[in-house]
Amino acid sequence: MHPFWNTIVKVFPTWLAPNLITFSGFLLVVFNFLLMAYFDPDFYASAPGHKHVPDWVWIVVGILNFVAYTLDGVDGKQARRTNSSTPLGELFDHGLDSWSCVYFVVTVYSIFGRGSTG
Repeated sequence: MHPFWNTIVKVFPTWLAPNLITFSGFLLVVFNFLLMAYFDPDFYASAPGHKHVPDWVWIVVGILNFVAYTLDGVDGKQARRTNSSTPLGELFDHGLDSWSCVYFVVTVYSIFGRGSTG
């Protein structure tokens, strides 16, 4: 992915803060979680006999996950490009990555469905 991210980072203006890129990616992951929680609040959608999540929701969630992952890969490259790398920025990035793992896993849980055993 690094060649792709090296190309994408050139699209961002140099005045754009890397932490803003980090936070934007995190917000996309949270939005995905909220979107799936709205359409599948019990995580039964993939279980037999339950209401299914609309196809467009899966497409949007997939695209936004890709964009969030791309933003997560580009933020550090933007920091090095603009000479604004800091230990606090790295902590911010890894901290939000940790929270993203929680939201991402719960979002993906809808794919498998809880089933009768929970």
